[in-house]
Amino acid sequence: MREYIRYFRWLFLCIAVLALVLIGIEGGHASRAKARYYERTNEACRTDQRVFDYADVLSTEEEKELEELIAKRERQVQCDIVLVTLEESLKEYAREKEPSVSYDQFVRVYAEAFYEENGFGYNQPNGDGVLLVDNWYREDDGRIYTWLCTTGIVKDAYSDEDVDHIL
Repeated sequence: MREYIRYFRWLFLCIAVLALVLIGIEGGHASRAKARYYERTNEACRTDQRVFDYADVLSTEEEKELEELIAKRERQVQCDIVLVTLEESLKEYAREKEPSVSYDQFVRVYAEAFYEENGFGYNQPNGDGVLLVDNWYREDDGRIYTWLCTTGIVKDAYSDEDVDHIL
């Protein structure tokens, strides 16, 4: 039963991210994206992979299908779309980078570093894109955290309150 719930939670979050990007960018919040890029211009990105299932939530076939869907949608909205699952404490990692960071921000610290270190961004490193990190680990405070990191035209299209509402 736990695996069943895990799968559908991840699927729902993936759909929410894809809907967020497609509706917001194509819906006119950031219409300047359509005129600006048609082909990916970021050559510094270190990987073509967009699904990083470190928590082993998805089957190989599901990962492949998501990768194909993301590639198609990235061309439509001219932003990188990256999905990451984890099942590990991020306490030490986050506090090494930001010593006084609170539990609810551990995943944010990881997400920002992951995006930057891999050079994601459709137009340039750390440029237009969105990254969802879903950590299944229950931190010391007893909670599980998810973070949606937006940059460039996606950040311009959505306020922090919009992202919180969607999640």
